[in-house]
Amino acid sequence: MRKETEHPFVEPRSFLERPYEKIEIGRMPIPPEIGFLRWLTTRVDETGLVLIKPAWYIIKASDRGVPTWTMPHYADVLVHSHPQEEDEKQNDSSVPSLRDFINSSPTAKNFIVSYRGITQYGPIEEEVARYVRDVVIFQEHYRFGRGKEREYLKYLDEINAEFIVHRWEDINETKLNKLFDNKI
Repeated sequence: MRKETEHPFVEPRSFLERPYEKIEIGRMPIPPEIGFLRWLTTRVDETGLVLIKPAWYIIKASDRGVPTWTMPHYADVLVHSHPQEEDEKQNDSSVPSLRDFINSSPTAKNFIVSYRGITQYGPIEEEVARYVRDVVIFQEHYRFGRGKEREYLKYLDEINAEFIVHRWEDINETKLNKLFDNKI
């Protein structure tokens, strides 16, 4: 991420609605609000949001995800969307993937927005992360594929991967501001 003056201000919805050509970063004129975050989960492509106080940035990504190089670990808050899949009952997008845990910042607050709400999560221990990083593709796409949610949650518990889902119906703008402003 470059200096804040090098990223243009954008209108977030129209910025994301333009056809995808490449990864793009823009500066948001105001912090994200609940309605906007919920709208992100209806999009096919993932979106990243970064708070480096006092500025919020938006990352236009593809359906392959938000690249880690656009989500600096020194940020105050890192958010990315998990768009709702066609059969959400088969794959709960509110649960962080192993890649999400591995790539999370040890100093920033890490969040996912999904159709269920906002999930806060943190990094796993470095020794565990090294092991998981070596086998993450196998585990995400084979061992913990569709229909294996219980096994995946049990595995997350075994590696002490913690997360909490704040359901949309329990969140208002005040709670959202507290979540994003380190006032839990």
